[in-house]
Amino acid sequence: MSLLVYRMSGYENTAENEQFREACKSLKEYYKYREDICLFIANYCIFDSELDALLIKQDGIIVVEFKDYSGDITAVNNGKWKCNTDTTIKGGSQQKNPYIQALTNRANCKNGLVAKGIFEKNKIEHIASLIVFKDIWHLDNKLDYKSRCWLHICDGKTFIEKVQDITDKNIDLSKDDMLALVGKLDLQREYLDEEYSNADILPGEEPRKPSLVETLYKSFNGLRTIGKDIHDAITTDISKKIDEDIKPVLEAGVENLKTVKLPRPFKKLSEIHNTAKDYIVKQVDHLQGKEDKQD
Repeated sequence: MSLLVYRMSGYENTAENEQFREACKSLKEYYKYREDICLFIANYCIFDSELDALLIKQDGIIVVEFKDYSGDITAVNNGKWKCNTDTTIKGGSQQKNPYIQALTNRANCKNGLVAKGIFEKNKIEHIASLIVFKDIWHLDNKLDYKSRCWLHICDGKTFIEKVQDITDKNIDLSKDDMLALVGKLDLQREYLDEEYSNADILPGEEPRKPSLVETLYKSFNGLRTIGKDIHDAITTDISKKIDEDIKPVLEAGVENLKTVKLPRPFKKLSEIHNTAKDYIVKQVDHLQGKEDKQD
């Protein structure tokens, strides 16, 4: 597993804790057997913004915001976001709506990463924001096209799919780059959530021996690949054998049968059946008679 989860502080309400935990479970399952590294950081403060979470993967950076709402969601640039037409979705304690909140946090995140010397400005110009609702029944996304390019909306069920979909062509981080971010972002070991993290990939850590399940999983995949290769080889060989050896013989046999003259014509299919049956009965009686004589 190549996931590192840091919790800089606890959330202020139960719903955010639950949503963060569900997100961690989805990430842990997705990165279970992957080699590319992902950082997921809860309550990360940067440039006067406290982000619900910051997710950094090798091909993208995502500012994550959790919203404890379920139902039909309406998203707009201006005015109020609505849940089920009658409930206003807040943009935190300071912003008018979630769009303004995401816009502010994204800008502060970019400025903070540049100010810390972690990334060059032109490399992170297109980082994404992701608002995660508890459960979306229907999404009426009225954000303008430019906003939709960087602001994405999902719920707990589709969170991991959105994380997979979001990429940035300007961001191409190696494994060493990802591990170096741990120090650059000041992610101290005491904040590591070991329930969801693989601490063995951190610099200076002793490699963890793979579990029996992981070993069996890799072995199974290896055997499955070998089995497929064998199956393909056998199938190809049999097909070749049929085409080169068996097929010509069968074709020749069919041609020979066309020239065979039967001693008398069989006008009905039933005659052929009865003749064959009588012949078999006689042969059986003949053999039985021989056995009786021997006895």
